[in-house]
Amino acid sequence: MSKGGKLSPSDFSDDTRKLIRSAVEAALPKSPDKDIGESLFDLARRLKAIPEVAGYSAEALGNVLAGWHKKAVQIVAGCTVEDAEYLFNQS
Repeated sequence: MSKGGKLSPSDFSDDTRKLIRSAVEAALPKSPDKDIGESLFDLARRLKAIPEVAGYSAEALGNVLAGWHKKAVQIVAGCTVEDAEYLFNQS
């Protein structure tokens, strides 16, 4: 798969999928008053630290971001997926 394409979990090894899941969990906001932008920056930083993931664009990592967002809105209400995509792309 090219670095510009859309990713699916099968594009990565089992170990990398575990690292991605850990990054998503670790970057979730800890409280409702947590700055969502800060959490997204943390997610981007953690993903870039994973060698197999580091070179992919934010667009290619859209499925990862969507999974993070689904969990984050349970903690911080009012953040749309579009807001999350925008902030993630700024990270």
